[in-house]
Amino acid sequence: VVIAIMGTITGVVIAKYRDYGTNARLANASENIIFAIRSAQQYGVAVRGSSGCTGGTTTFDCSFGVNFSKATPNTLTVFADNNNNGLYDSGEAVQVETWAAPVAVTVLTCDGGSCADGGGNNGNGADVMNITFKRPNPTAIIHDGSATVFTVGTISISNGTRTQIITVTKTGQISLQ
Repeated sequence: VVIAIMGTITGVVIAKYRDYGTNARLANASENIIFAIRSAQQYGVAVRGSSGCTGGTTTFDCSFGVNFSKATPNTLTVFADNNNNGLYDSGEAVQVETWAAPVAVTVLTCDGGSCADGGGNNGNGADVMNITFKRPNPTAIIHDGSATVFTVGTISISNGTRTQIITVTKTGQISLQ
C-alpha cells in the first residue's frame, strides 16, 4: 500500500514538474519583455545617449524603443532610434533578447487591430510593433511598421498551453494579464 501511494505521488509530481518548467519559461519571457520596455523608457527619458544620434543636437536627443516582429517571434530588440522615425532600422540595436521555444509572440495588436508592417519597417510583411520613448516625456509612442501612432499596443505571448498579454498605453503604463 505504501509503495502504491509513493508511486502515485511520484507520478503526479513528475507530471506537474514538466508543466512548471514550461510555465516558468513563459513567466520569465513576460518579465523580460516588461523589463525591456521599462529599460527603453528609462533610456529615452533620462539616462542614456546614443553616439549615432542624428535626430537632434546632442547624443541625448534620440528616442529609445523596443521592436517586436512576428517574423522573429522569440526575439525582441531594444534600439536607439538614431533618426527619430519611431521605427527600428538596421544598425540601431542596443540589446537583443531571445527566449527559448515554445515561448513565442503570437499576436501583436495596435488599438485592437493588427500591427501590420506593410513593407515599411523591415519589408517582410510580418506584424510589427515599435514602442519608443523620447525625452522629456515618459509617454509611449506606439507604431506599427508605418508612421501611424496608436494609443494602445498589446503583445500576446504563449507557450502553447498558456497565454499572457502585455499591454502598453500611450501614457507609458505597462500591465501584464
